[in-house]
Amino acid sequence: MANGILVCSPGSHKKNVGDYIQSVAQEQFWDTFDVYVERESLNGFKYPEKTNVIMNGWFMWNPQNFPPSDCINPLFISFHLVPVIADKFLTPQSIEYLKKHEPIGARDYSTMNLLKKKGIDSYFSSCLTLTLGKKYKTDKNNGKTIFVDPYFPYAGTKYNYLNLIMYLKCLFYTFRYASKIKRFYTNITPEHRTVFSLVSKKLERIAVSSFFYHYYRTSFDIDTIANAEFVTHNMSSAFCKNNDEWMECARRLIHKYAEASLVITSRIHCGLPCLAVETPCVYINSDSLENMKLRSPGRMEGLIELFHVVKWTRNGLVGVTDEIKEIMKKQKLSPNNVPVKLNYKEYANNLVKTVEEFVRDTRA
Repeated sequence: MANGILVCSPGSHKKNVGDYIQSVAQEQFWDTFDVYVERESLNGFKYPEKTNVIMNGWFMWNPQNFPPSDCINPLFISFHLVPVIADKFLTPQSIEYLKKHEPIGARDYSTMNLLKKKGIDSYFSSCLTLTLGKKYKTDKNNGKTIFVDPYFPYAGTKYNYLNLIMYLKCLFYTFRYASKIKRFYTNITPEHRTVFSLVSKKLERIAVSSFFYHYYRTSFDIDTIANAEFVTHNMSSAFCKNNDEWMECARRLIHKYAEASLVITSRIHCGLPCLAVETPCVYINSDSLENMKLRSPGRMEGLIELFHVVKWTRNGLVGVTDEIKEIMKKQKLSPNNVPVKLNYKEYANNLVKTVEEFVRDTRA
């Protein structure tokens, strides 16, 4: 039998490298693998040998391409369905296929409940990226703070209506914090073009950085912000030429997070790997993130409890979890006072056990 790695190749001009971080989590369990298996065309997969595939992650942009071909021997674990896609995905044929391979390990409680309503035996497994400590945990600590796509709205982003008030606020913050952000504004790359870019890219960076600083200064001290590295998971599809290069890009990011002193993010496939490699991490949540159709509230059920959580509000950042609340009462958050959370370990151990059993069975 052959071993495959499930991937989701770039389908547009942008790619979320978090998809490949999930593929790297699979890779840990195979001594070698033979082929990449494209998630979005599973029904057309062909290979000379039956191929073992760990089926974790987000399913899927093209639900009509499920169930997979007979060439695939699947393990369904850390499996996630979005409710707005579930109706198209859970056809009689797909339900029959999933029942054939139950129990299905669901990444979140929402997915588990969707499957159970269709009579499919399912359990909450959590996310396979919680096992990344198996290979990527390190004792190295470079003292860096890293912001990875932390949520903050500013005039012109896709998360907000374009309105005059937002632009006026952005201009006000730009003048107010110009002296404060001069140490770090060149590090922030705006993800979306705004009206400020029509004037100059420098002005856009200053405006976006000022908006960011206005909110994050309430919870993080200026040194933590100013000395931080800013990273995005949303990359140009031209950044890497093929799956091998995307996998290497994902590995580099995991190594980067493993060596950091603190990571602040709104990306679960940055936050969960940080838990796995035991890097202190703060997850920034917001109502806007939860209300996005493809980021349904259910996607975090069972996962959000693993994080230190701070919530973005229009009045500033607010601590949500008890430990963070207590810290924020006394001081702003920094690499010196955010502890590692270890409540992920039970899930990680169970995931390792399940996947290693699957791998052993494929060798028998």
